[in-house]
Amino acid sequence: MDTSTAFQQLVQALTPALGGGEAAAVARIVMEEVYDWKKGRRGRGMSEGEVTGLAQLTERLLAGEPVQYLVGQA
Repeated sequence: MDTSTAFQQLVQALTPALGGGEAAAVARIVMEEVYDWKKGRRGRGMSEGEVTGLAQLTERLLAGEPVQYLVGQA
C-alpha cells in the first residue's frame, strides 16, 4: 500500500464516525505527522509495520481517542 491509498482508506474508515470534512482533516494530520506524507505529493510505499501501525491508529481513532494524543501534539 502507498501513503496516498492509505490516506483515502483512512478517510473512508473515519467518515461514518466523524463526517467527511472532519475525517479528511484527521486523516491528513495522521498521515503528515506519523507517515511524513503531504497531500498533493506522490505517495510512497509503506512497510508492513507502517500498515499495521495505521490499522491500530484507525482503531484508536474510531474508539474516540483524540488525534492529538496519537500524534503527540496539539
